[in-house]
Amino acid sequence: MRSHAPIIFLLCLSALFASAQSPNYFELDLRKLDGEQGNFPDWLEEITESSGEFDPEFGWQLDASKPFGIGRLYLSLDRNQLTHDLALSFFSQGTANIAVQLYDANERTLAVDLLAARTTVDEASLTSLVIPLSEYPNAKHIVLRRLEGAVAVSALSLIELTAPSPQNEASITHLASLLGDPLAPENPLIASVQEQATADQSQALISARPTFSRPLSELSKLEGEAHLHEDELISILQVLGLQGYDFNAIDFVQAAGEGREEVVRLYLRAGMPINVQGRNKYTAVAEAATSGELRVLKLLCDRGADLEIRTAGGNSALWMACISSHYEAIRLLVENGADVNARGAYGNTPLLKVINRRAHNYNKADEYTVFLLEHGADPNIADNRGETMLHEVVRHGKASMLQIALDYNGDPTLKDNAGFTPMMAAKYRNSKSLIQTLLNHGVPEWEPDQLSLDEQLVYHIYRREYSEAYKLLDAGASPNATDMNGEHILFNAINKRNLTLIRKLRTYGLDLNVRDLSGRSPLGHVHSGFHKSREAMVDYFLEEGLDPNYATQEELRKKKPYYTPLMNAASAGNADRCQRLLAAGANPTTKNLPGRTAAIIAERAGFYQLSQELQAAESKWTANE
Repeated sequence: MRSHAPIIFLLCLSALFASAQSPNYFELDLRKLDGEQGNFPDWLEEITESSGEFDPEFGWQLDASKPFGIGRLYLSLDRNQLTHDLALSFFSQGTANIAVQLYDANERTLAVDLLAARTTVDEASLTSLVIPLSEYPNAKHIVLRRLEGAVAVSALSLIELTAPSPQNEASITHLASLLGDPLAPENPLIASVQEQATADQSQALISARPTFSRPLSELSKLEGEAHLHEDELISILQVLGLQGYDFNAIDFVQAAGEGREEVVRLYLRAGMPINVQGRNKYTAVAEAATSGELRVLKLLCDRGADLEIRTAGGNSALWMACISSHYEAIRLLVENGADVNARGAYGNTPLLKVINRRAHNYNKADEYTVFLLEHGADPNIADNRGETMLHEVVRHGKASMLQIALDYNGDPTLKDNAGFTPMMAAKYRNSKSLIQTLLNHGVPEWEPDQLSLDEQLVYHIYRREYSEAYKLLDAGASPNATDMNGEHILFNAINKRNLTLIRKLRTYGLDLNVRDLSGRSPLGHVHSGFHKSREAMVDYFLEEGLDPNYATQEELRKKKPYYTPLMNAASAGNADRCQRLLAAGANPTTKNLPGRTAAIIAERAGFYQLSQELQAAESKWTANE
């Protein structure tokens, strides 16, 4: 990182120079803020910040990964002591686009952006402007607001002006010379800088070309629309504030997910970049697709939103619509050019996700499987386990969909990572209709050969041939055997809702403290939808001492949306299981990576009564801590 020494020297010189013009000059090194609070002038009450930090090396700092609009530095004023305009100069090192705003005592916006441009020298930037407080008698806070990029504001200076100063090019140029702007050609301090700094540093300060940031007034211009006036921008931000939103990416993306079309339009008109990312790196279009908000989704598509920006989990907007089973959103995104073969989490495509989620709506899932195939989806793209569409269809056991996959050139010879073809998987499933469909297509018959005891156990359990399985256990087969994908056979028994088999395996030494391939415990693996046989399994696992709080906090922080068993039950509206898990000690305050508790998950899924019950559980849990 380049040194600030020549820059700070400029500030010191400018302080001496300016003090001859006005006694109310104040200079602050933000890297040493703690030791300088007592030296504030009477009219400066405090300096605070939000979302960043005061760093002893860089000053007020935020990194570039923060969402658009996050990060503010407040200069809070005592307006009884200060009635004149102020001149402000600050050093900003990095890539930040910063707006200078005025707020009243209630933090309502009075001036959206007093800063039209900033001049940059190498990595450092000195910005000078007039704060026209005489025009804003209600102004309480001067706010440096980060719009985007990395912020490192190391120092600032303020001068109280004895008379109003117009905000025009001539006055700013003069002000820059008083404050020590190294780019002002008439600056009397350049000679001093040349004497004190090396020739290379002086030349960089004097000759560097200015670069311009994008003020909010420019951001507010959409294609085919004129710039907004300042009062129009203020009106929009005030309307957003009245509806509980702030001008930042997180709130913008949230509004899209809530289906607030009018709010999204206001954000875009006020200059919010359409492709900014909020929590968990969701864009507005990804959030709208996840929630199935078609009006907002159409608006964003019409405005040219990038449909391929990935979430933190690596998923596109189309992938999120598929996993959420929002079928009309799928159609809308595909018709607007979304990549139908874009891989998501675990390498699976939108086509594979639609098939995988078909239990949510069999008829629609089948219809949209064909829709994706007709629009270019490749049935032979494999996920991270090597499974193609044919493998996925065989897993779900529907011969008619298997025939469609074959008709769209699905390749039955492809093997998954375990070396299994669709025919081999069909034999393990023991499905006569699937086997016959493949035979009719010319796929050769297959029978297992030379299997070990454990492999034979897996084969017979998969085929529901339990009497043969019990004989193999008596002969020494392991109850903790894994299948062809490395999955413990317990999870196949859970999928079959066969508690009798689980109890039998337990008598032979079954280990319940295992995880499935997605990292879930047996409790987390049980399907979240209510069914008596599933609830009996949940009760059994709890009786056997399984922790109701899987997954762990470490897993919840990973870049995958791991759910606890309580979150799973909440997502399906399974109030009965939620109460069982809470009674067993499930923590309702736990948050996953997007920062959602079970109550929030239930609310987003439309289970409002359950959400209220879970919120009450949160309050009770917090009170007992």
